[in-house]
Amino acid sequence: MENLKKRIAEFLEDYNALLNGLNDELSGIEDMGLNKKAKSLKDVKLADLECDEYLDNEYHEIKNHISINDLKKRSNDLITLLSTTSNEHFEIIESAVKTETKKIKLAIAELEDNN
Repeated sequence: MENLKKRIAEFLEDYNALLNGLNDELSGIEDMGLNKKAKSLKDVKLADLECDEYLDNEYHEIKNHISINDLKKRSNDLITLLSTTSNEHFEIIESAVKTETKKIKLAIAELEDNN
């Protein structure tokens, strides 16, 4: 997880440097708003990434990595739910967990193939 945090921080630093360059170009144009620095991945605008292939690829790889981690956490949460379920509801919950786990595994495989 620390590697991911470092990777995100480095990406944001590079992205903000890109924005500074774009802002320099825009500063001479009247009535043109300047780009604000990104503090998190939520602040990143995909349109800004179109002019930098490396940053575009890095952004999508980071997002895929985050998605994979989220899916794995969801799978673990479902397994925990199953282990704490009472006997009378176990079969119903077990069936739902198995179905969701299959979907999660397929989604993880697809995301990993994209990397």
